[in-house]
Amino acid sequence: MHLILPAAGSGQRFGAGIPKQHARILHQSLLEWTLAAWQAIPISGHKLLAIAADDSVSRELAASFSDVEVIHGGRERADTVLAALMHLSPRAEPEDWVMVHDVARPCVENKDVEQLLQTCQQTQVGAILARPLTDTIKKIDNHGRVTTLDRSALWAAQTPQCFKVGDLISALEQAKERGLAITDEASAIEAMGWPVNIVTGSERNIKVTHPADAALVEYFLKLDLTT
Repeated sequence: MHLILPAAGSGQRFGAGIPKQHARILHQSLLEWTLAAWQAIPISGHKLLAIAADDSVSRELAASFSDVEVIHGGRERADTVLAALMHLSPRAEPEDWVMVHDVARPCVENKDVEQLLQTCQQTQVGAILARPLTDTIKKIDNHGRVTTLDRSALWAAQTPQCFKVGDLISALEQAKERGLAITDEASAIEAMGWPVNIVTGSERNIKVTHPADAALVEYFLKLDLTT
């Protein structure tokens, strides 16, 4: 199994004036917390961190993690993941599994990753971590009318997302050729008409998007440090 950590974005929604992965939580950066989490998770293959070409800070932060290879990503997430896959492909088999994980999710848990990989290996179908929605979900049309959706079939996608190297390359290349908006790896696979399984992830595996998210992540990290 290989790992790709896309981190070439600017994290504009975080609003801190710096790339989100550089934001400090407790005593180190968000990027360092996530890299440390993956040091505790067995990876038999390659670990690639894909950053912006001018991001010298991330390169320096990653230097402390000798098992992580730093490469340059692209403008959009899909471009970054595809660039990482093309870098990986000469050293990987098309049938190898690769996980793609948000650097902004530092609280990923070993048990969830293990369950995700086991599901993929047993079914030979790619899968993602996700959580069932618990809020009442509303849809607003162009006229401002509100409709309540059936949340029983709705899930919030997390990462990592796990697919075969060859399948993910094909799906991302096809999506790029068709001009599709790809928000995660599963959406590219879905666009090919291929199935995607869901494994229930931890509620701790939240993504830091806004400053309030960082406060919640800090709470979870403090719990881990005191146990």
